[in-house]
Amino acid sequence: MYRRFRNIFNQTFFEQDINPFIASYCDDARTAVQLANAKLGVALVPESVGLAYLGIGVTIHPINFAGWRTQAKLLWPKDTAASPLLKLFIQQFHD
Repeated sequence: MYRRFRNIFNQTFFEQDINPFIASYCDDARTAVQLANAKLGVALVPESVGLAYLGIGVTIHPINFAGWRTQAKLLWPKDTAASPLLKLFIQQFHD
């Protein structure tokens, strides 16, 4: 399991009364995929990581669980004005 999401996964498992056997925690989601590809278990990783490994022969099963959705946030120092380049970057991802 990808360590970054350990707390949210474990909380969900607890709430759902699920007791999975977790053999390993990885600091890199790619390592979890490689372990699954080596037939050492399954990997629970972000969808983007799974999709990046489609060509290596792993099967991907999306999990559509609202509690496991994440969002990226863009941060910079409060006393620093957004540069023109940063403003362009923000515009690319604005809703």
